Amino acid sequence: PEVTEANLAVTSLEGRAPFTIGLDASSSLPTGKIAEYYFDFGDGSDVYSETGVLQHTFFSAGSYTVKLKVRGAPPFDAEDSHEVMVNVLPK
Repeated sequence: PEVTEANLAVTSLEGRAPFTIGLDASSSLPTGKIAEYYFDFGDGSDVYSETGVLQHTFFSAGSYTVKLKVRGAPPFDAEDSHEVMVNVLPK
């Protein structure tokens, strides 16, 4: 059986506030069978996505743990998660 695996690519992991990153989770497995992508940006905001590709802006300096959780479409309804650290420097 296919497994559910969260994969996350981020355009950059460090920059000055306001700092916008691009996120791409479309390579998560099983390909074409992910029902939902959930992103928690570690700054108090989160979002659900159907495509897994989006941007997010951090407005305050600090270190943030960006978490991705994917849920496969039935019968691949297992969940998996992936984390990356983003460092935002003062202006």
